[in-house]
Amino acid sequence: MMIGVVNDFLEATLALQIQGPDSLSTNRAVIDTGYNGALTLPLSVIMALELNPLAARLVTLGDASQRVLDFYEAEVVWDDKRQTI
Repeated sequence: MMIGVVNDFLEATLALQIQGPDSLSTNRAVIDTGYNGALTLPLSVIMALELNPLAARLVTLGDASQRVLDFYEAEVVWDDKRQTI
């Protein structure tokens, strides 16, 4: 079971362990009720973990606009199991 907290902005958050090729970081993540298996990270975390880049993709945002975004590969510990995202 994963236990989170509600922050001052009334957002549900969890502490996630994010694994890069050679390093590990624990970050607090806001959980979106529309979770689709992806995790959005600040560029500073992506660079600090030296995540491997994947192909950029066209995505549709919540307001129906479309953008090309960069994607990276990482692993997270989710409910005591390591998962690639």
